[in-house]
Amino acid sequence: MGIQGLLPFLNSASMSVNIEELTNCVALVDIYCWLHKAVYGCSDDIFNKKDTSYYVDYCLNKVESLKKIGIKCILVFDGLNLPSKKVTEDARRRNREKTKEKVKQLILEGNKKEASEMMKRCIDITPEMAKKLINACRQRGIDYIVAPYEADAQIGYLMRKKVGHFVITEDSDLLLFECDYVLVKFDKFGKGVLIRRSKISDCLGPKARNFKFEKFRRMCILSGCDYLPSLPGIGLQKAKKFFGVTMNEDMRKALPKLPSYLKMKGLKVDKEYIEGFLRAENTFKYQTVFCPFERKLVPLNPYDDNVNPQDLDYAGKRFDDNLALQWALGNVDVKTMKVVDSYVPANFKYSNNEKDDSIWSIKFQPREFNPLELRFTRKSNVSELNSTQLSQEDSFISQSPSLSQKRASTEPTPSAKRMNIDTSLIDSYRQLKQEEADDISIVKSRHFSMQEDEDDLANKTFDEIVEERDKRRKKLSFLCSFNASYFEDVTVEDSKVVTTPTVPTPPDSQPSISSSQSSVNSSSECSTLSTLSSLSSQSSQSSSQSSSQPLTSSIELAEPIIKVTPPQEKKPETKSIQNSISLLERFAFKKRPLSKT
Repeated sequence: MGIQGLLPFLNSASMSVNIEELTNCVALVDIYCWLHKAVYGCSDDIFNKKDTSYYVDYCLNKVESLKKIGIKCILVFDGLNLPSKKVTEDARRRNREKTKEKVKQLILEGNKKEASEMMKRCIDITPEMAKKLINACRQRGIDYIVAPYEADAQIGYLMRKKVGHFVITEDSDLLLFECDYVLVKFDKFGKGVLIRRSKISDCLGPKARNFKFEKFRRMCILSGCDYLPSLPGIGLQKAKKFFGVTMNEDMRKALPKLPSYLKMKGLKVDKEYIEGFLRAENTFKYQTVFCPFERKLVPLNPYDDNVNPQDLDYAGKRFDDNLALQWALGNVDVKTMKVVDSYVPANFKYSNNEKDDSIWSIKFQPREFNPLELRFTRKSNVSELNSTQLSQEDSFISQSPSLSQKRASTEPTPSAKRMNIDTSLIDSYRQLKQEEADDISIVKSRHFSMQEDEDDLANKTFDEIVEERDKRRKKLSFLCSFNASYFEDVTVEDSKVVTTPTVPTPPDSQPSISSSQSSVNSSSECSTLSTLSSLSSQSSQSSSQSSSQPLTSSIELAEPIIKVTPPQEKKPETKSIQNSISLLERFAFKKRPLSKT
């Protein structure tokens, strides 16, 4: 039943919903789908021709449960067999007869369990079963309509006339009748899958920019439907590929090129298949339906100029308008085609609201506004926004003491993007500073895992963070320029450096070194204020010795180095290449441990 593989193919146009999300709406129900589910629970009684009302209660309970949450149901029953579907119906009838014979054989063998499972496959919904449910709907004032032929086409027409907001079915063929919202896989827990016609183009790839629903319908017909079996080896994907490359709208000219386009040399497309394809397409477009407002039979779509209605008997024959009305009300016997009942919906005692809301009421007004358009359009926009944009937590610096794990795991904003910010705007420039300051904290937390630095950063203000960053940049630029001055044979006095006196090391720990090395080692023996305080006692004892020695200049960096490596005894130099000092070590490019400032 339906088009094989269509529901998985439309995964991008589908979304899981709860039935409570569809409140305050009108549902058009393909009631035969519910009846087929209901007979599973009473297949033994129906097979043995016992009287049962289980399937009636099953359908009515669903209608009442939906009514409690604000969903009005209009049940649509199938009518006569469509001539276009004769081949499919005959094949199904033969399969049911074969299954019945297997069930009888299993019962004779005593295999009741397997026979019970086989019974569910051979039960057909008879007109008598449908009539029993129609009578129950009349007693409860439930709206219903009997289609002249297929319920799918009748539902498509009612959706086009704004009678309902969405459809409940299990038949994927309904999507080809241009229904905007179709709910499938509706279970007893209230969950289902809603397919939106406006999103079908998303399932056809990037080439479907100029999407036409007619091309999608032709693709489904080519893959195989109830009105036309598919060609060997042709499914939805190959049908999609074919209609993605062909631009010819004339199917009589386009279909013969199918083997060459798909590179299937063994495939044969004869004239009989082409005519069957055109009949199936016309059945989807011009099937005969009943209009409850005009009270007569009409085509599903207005006929095109090149279509002769007399040639479309396979899409449903016409009959008298009065008979058509009685048929739609369920007053006509299917076998004899005679009126056997006189039910009139106006005679039923509806409540004030339900009377005007019935499709059989003269005061019925089409529902021009569909609330689902607003609900699910907004929902899809929010989901797309969350998937493509960063959240507010990641766009700005976090105000919490601990950094966001999600923000810390992302890369910093590229400098090319930061340069595009207009610094003339104060708010934009401040946001830029926040991002730069945030980059510093992220690098430290990601690569060094310093929890103390992270806590200190959280306790500091924004201005302190920026000031600390500027100091580090000045320190880095100064060290680079200072080291470069040695390569250019520039003395320390040429650079703009603040010099401070350095306390000499006591004689007992000061090794004898050459004068050529004193200037080099002076940079590595820089003393600080902490060193002055620690050596104050020693400097007072050796004041006479220090006065006779010249003061060594030291460099005051942007941030003082707290940890000072004590001088070690220098090994005598040799002319060996292995023991010689490299240029990098000689000119202060040697790693030394630094403590936190």
